[in-house]
Amino acid sequence: MKAFKKLEESIIYNQRSLKRLIRSVTLSQGQFSLILVCCNYQYLRQTMMMEVRKLSSTKIQEIVLPKTVKTLYTTIDKQLENFPEPPAIMIFDLEKVEAIDELLTSTNQVRDEFRKKFCFPLVLWITDELLAKLIRLAPDFKSWAAATIKFELATCDLIHLLRLEIEDYWIDKSANQKQQLIPLSENRIIPQLLLSSCVDRANCYDFKGLSKSKRREIELALKDLKNREQDLEPILAANIELIIGRDNYYNEEIDAAIAHYQESLNLWKYEVREQCYLHQPEYAKLPIISQRFILEQQGIVLYNIALCYYLKSTQNLLDNCQELEEAKLKLQASKQLFEKVNSFALVAEVITTLGQVTKQMKAWGALEAIALEGLRIHHEYGNELQIAQDYGFLAEVALEKLNWVQAQKLSERALNILFYAKNITLPTEKNKYLFLLAKSVKKLDRPGEAIQYLEFAKATEKNAIQNSLKTSENRDPKLYLEILTELRSLYYEQGKYLQAFRLKTSQRKIAHQYGLLAFIGASQLQPQKQSYIKESLDYQNTLPSEITASSRQKDINNLLERISRDDYRLTVIHGRSGVGKSSLVNAGLVPALNNIIISARDTIPVVVQLYSDWLGELAHSLEKALQKKEKKFNDKNIIKPEINYTENQDFISPSQSKNYSTEVEKITPYLSAITDKFQLMELSIIAQLKNNVENNLLTVIVFDQFEEFFFISNTTEEREAFYTFLHNCLNIPFVKVIFSMREDYLHYLLECDFINYLDVINNNILDKQIRYHLRDFSREDAYAVIECLTKRSKFNLEPQLIDAIVDGLADEKQQIRPIELQVVGSQLQEEKPPIQTLEQFQKKFGINPQKAKEKLIKKFLDQVIVDCGKENEEATMQILFTLTNDNLTRASRTETELLEIIQKFIKPNFAGKNQSKNFIENQLNYLQESKKLLHLILEILIDSGLLFIRKEFNEKHYQLVHDYVVKPIRKRFNLEERLNQAELEIKQAEIAKNQAETDRIISQAQLNIVLKRQLAAAIVGIISMSLSTIAALGFWQKTIFQKQVATAEKHRADINSMTAVSEALFFSGYKFDALIESIRAGQKWQ
Repeated sequence: MKAFKKLEESIIYNQRSLKRLIRSVTLSQGQFSLILVCCNYQYLRQTMMMEVRKLSSTKIQEIVLPKTVKTLYTTIDKQLENFPEPPAIMIFDLEKVEAIDELLTSTNQVRDEFRKKFCFPLVLWITDELLAKLIRLAPDFKSWAAATIKFELATCDLIHLLRLEIEDYWIDKSANQKQQLIPLSENRIIPQLLLSSCVDRANCYDFKGLSKSKRREIELALKDLKNREQDLEPILAANIELIIGRDNYYNEEIDAAIAHYQESLNLWKYEVREQCYLHQPEYAKLPIISQRFILEQQGIVLYNIALCYYLKSTQNLLDNCQELEEAKLKLQASKQLFEKVNSFALVAEVITTLGQVTKQMKAWGALEAIALEGLRIHHEYGNELQIAQDYGFLAEVALEKLNWVQAQKLSERALNILFYAKNITLPTEKNKYLFLLAKSVKKLDRPGEAIQYLEFAKATEKNAIQNSLKTSENRDPKLYLEILTELRSLYYEQGKYLQAFRLKTSQRKIAHQYGLLAFIGASQLQPQKQSYIKESLDYQNTLPSEITASSRQKDINNLLERISRDDYRLTVIHGRSGVGKSSLVNAGLVPALNNIIISARDTIPVVVQLYSDWLGELAHSLEKALQKKEKKFNDKNIIKPEINYTENQDFISPSQSKNYSTEVEKITPYLSAITDKFQLMELSIIAQLKNNVENNLLTVIVFDQFEEFFFISNTTEEREAFYTFLHNCLNIPFVKVIFSMREDYLHYLLECDFINYLDVINNNILDKQIRYHLRDFSREDAYAVIECLTKRSKFNLEPQLIDAIVDGLADEKQQIRPIELQVVGSQLQEEKPPIQTLEQFQKKFGINPQKAKEKLIKKFLDQVIVDCGKENEEATMQILFTLTNDNLTRASRTETELLEIIQKFIKPNFAGKNQSKNFIENQLNYLQESKKLLHLILEILIDSGLLFIRKEFNEKHYQLVHDYVVKPIRKRFNLEERLNQAELEIKQAEIAKNQAETDRIISQAQLNIVLKRQLAAAIVGIISMSLSTIAALGFWQKTIFQKQVATAEKHRADINSMTAVSEALFFSGYKFDALIESIRAGQKWQ
C-alpha cells in the first residue's frame, strides 16, 4: 500500500492505475481475462468509475451484486440473457456479499466454465481484505489475473472521507435532511443524537448502526492515517469514537462501546477543551468552540454510557444492581450538565430514561419524584409521548401502593394522550399502558374488562413479534411476555384451563427463541431470534444452541452432505419419540438449507406436517418457499390447479396411466371431479419442480412426522397415490425427499416393497444407506448443551452442578434423552430463589443425582396436573395412573377406555345438576361434558410432553412418553400405599376369622372330655351324678357362649374384609364395584 501524504502524489498514482485499467480492458476484447481492481473506499471507487466511463471507448456492462447472491458464475450467466455479448463486465459490491466464502469457493470450483463461456474481460472491484480471501479460497481462479490494479487516497482525502462518514451518519434519510450533532448557536431537540425516551431495549429499534461496509471504511481510514503518523483533530476524533461506540452498542458489544464512549468523553474533556482555550495554529481554520457546546457533548456521551450499563443490567437480571446504579449515576451526571447549560430539551430526554432505570431498581418513591419533575419539564420542552410515559410511571407507583383506582385513572390518562397525539404510532407504548390498565381493573374485580384490554394488546404485540421473526426487524418480546403472563393468570382463574395452557406454551416458545429462557421444556425447538439483529454471514447464527453446541450440528452437516450428493435422492430420518426429530428439521435443517448453496444452486426447503390434504399442504408450502426466495416467475400463482392434462400426460407413471381410464368409469361424477383436481394439482407441482431445476434451484421436500400419514391415509388407493408422487419426484434431478418419523413406525414403509417402480432407490426404501438414525445425546453433548443454553440466557450454572445434572440424566448406556434434559432443565430454571451452585442444588434436592432428577420430574408432573385445573386434579391423576402398569412400565389405553375413567368422576356432579331434564338429554350432555374434559386433559398432557399418540387398527392409543415418569406418577397418586393398607386389613380380618374357628374347635374338644369323665363317674352315686350334671350344664352354657363369641368375631372379620376390599376398589377407580361390595357388607352386618 502506498502512503501518499500529498494530494498530487495520489492523483498521479491513480491516473496511472486508471490508464492501466482502460488498456487492460481494451486489449482483452474477444477473449476471457480476469482483471482485479483493488480499492478500499467506495467514494474513490465511484470517482474512478466516472473517469472510466468518460475515457474508455469500450461500453462496459456493470453488475452490482446483491448481498444475498450465492454464486458469481450463475449471476453473470443470467445477466447475459439480457446482454448476450457485452464487450466487458465489471462486478461491484463483491465485498458486501454475505456468503462470500461460499461464493469464492464455488467460483474456484467452476473456474474453467468462465473461460469456456465468457469471451470478454471480467473486472472485479475488490478490497485488500477480499484480495486476501481470494488468494486463500480461490487460488486457481485468482491465478488467471495479472498484477492487481490499485487506487489509493491521499491523507487529506482520508480525513475528508471521515468527515463525510460523520455527516452521512447524522442524516435523516426519511426526511432527506441533515441533522447536526449539536447546533452551535441554537438550543433545539436532537432527534438522532439521544435515543428514544423509551430506553428499555425497544429504544434500539430506531437506533442507527453503521453498515459493515461503512464500519470497514472508517477503520481502514483510521488505520491508514495511523500508519502515516497523521493525528486527527480532537473534535473529529471524538465524533468518530462516538459513532463507533454507538455501532458497538447496536451490535450488543457493550464493553467495546463503553471503551469508545469513554475515549470520546476524554477527548471532549481534555483535548477539545485545550483547543478551545489555546487556539493553536493548526486549529486556526476551525470555528471557535464554546464551553456550552463542550458540556453538551459530554452530557451526550454520558447518556450513551448510561444506556450501555442499562443494557448490561437487562442481560443479567439475577444480579444487576451494580449496572443499574452505574446507569443511574451517569444519567444524573448527564442531566446536571444539560441543566448547567440550560439545555432543557435534552434534560427532557434524559429524565424519562432516568425514570426507566429507577423503575427497574424498584425505587418507587424516587420514581414518583422523577415522574412529577418530568411532567413539569415535558409540558414545556417535551412531547406527548414523554408526558404519557410520566403518567405511566405514576400509574406503576399507584399499583405498588395498592391504589387501584388511581392506577386506572393514570393509565387511562396516558392512553388518552397517545390517542390524540399526532405523529405517534408506537403500538408498544399504547400496549404498555393497556397492560397497566388491565392490571388495575383486575384488582378492581373486573376480570372481563381486563381480558379485553390484554387481548387487544396481545394481538398487536403478537403481530409485531411474528413479523420480526420473518424479517430482520428488531423487536423486544418482554412486554409481549408480560401480557401473556397476566392474560394466562386471568384465564386460569376463570377456569379456562386450555386457553391458559396455550398462552403458557406460546410464552415459553417466544422466551426461548429470544434467549430469555434457557430450556423450552417438552416443546419443539424454533429457529433462534436475537432481540438485536446482526447481519449474518453464517447460517449457524440462526440455529438453536441445542443444535450448535451438540452432535446435532454434526447431524445437520451429515444431512447437508447427503442432500448435496446425487446418490442420495431419499433420506429417512428416524429415532424414538422425544429424540428431537422435528426440532432438528424445523429449527436446524430448514434454516441451514435457506442459507447455503449446494452444487451452485439455491436451495428451497419445503416442509409438510399436515396429511389430511398432504398434496394441498405441499403446494401451499412450495409456493410460500418460492415467494420467500423472491424468485420471479411468469405466473402470479405458482401452483396452478388448471393445467391441460393432455400436455402433461408424460408425468404420470406407467402403472397409474394403465388403469386410469377404467377407474374413471367406475367412480361417480363428484369423485371424478375430486380425482381430476388431485391429478391436476399433482401435475402442477411436478411441473413447478422441473421449473425450479431450470431456475437453478435445488428443492428439498421434507415430510415431517410422517407417521401421521399412515394414520390418516387408510386405503390402499390413497397410499399408492402418494407413492406414485414420490416416484415422480425422485426421478426429477435436483429434487430431494426427506421423511422424518418415529422408529416404531418404520415397518409401515415395508409396503413400498410391493411397488416396483421406485427403481431410483432400488425398490428398497428401508435400505441402510437411505435411513439416518437420530440418537440420544452423549454425556459430552448434554454438558455442552446445558452450558451453552444457560450462558445464553444469563442463567449461569457452575460446572460441578452441570456434572451433577448430567449424572442424574444419564441412563445405563450413558445416554441422555433430549426431551428429558429439557424437562429437568425447565424445572430447575423456575426455582425461586435461583439455584446456580452444586451446594444449593444438593441442599434442595439431595446429594443423589438420580433422586434429584426424580424430584424435578415430580415437580414437572405436579405443574402439568395444576395446568389441568384444581377441580380436575383427581381425574388427571386417574388418567395418568391408568396409563401405568403394576410392574412400573407404561400401559397403552384407547380413548374409549380413558373416557370411561373420566365418566366415573364427573357423573355424580353432572347428574345432580340435571335431574329436572329428561333422561336422553341428560345422557347426551353428560357424554359431551365427559369428552370435553377428556380432550382438555389429553391436549395438556400431550403438549406438555407427557403423552404421545399412536394409531392401531384405526383407533388412537395413548401412552406415556417414557418409563421414567411411571414411578413418579404412582408415588404422586399414592395408590400403592392405599392398596398395601387394604391388603393388610384383609390379612388381619383373615387372621381373626381363623382364630375364631380355632377357639370353636378347642371348645368342642373340651366338651367331649368333660362328658366322658362324667359318664365314668356315674357309678359314684346319685348325688355325685346330680352335682356333676349341674356342673356339666354350667360348663355347656359357657361353651355355647364361647361358640357364639367366636361366631361373632368371624362375622366381624368377614365384614372387615369386605369393607377393605370395597375401599381398595374405590381408590382403584372401580367405584361401582366398590358400592356393590359395600352393600354386601351392610347386608351381612344386619
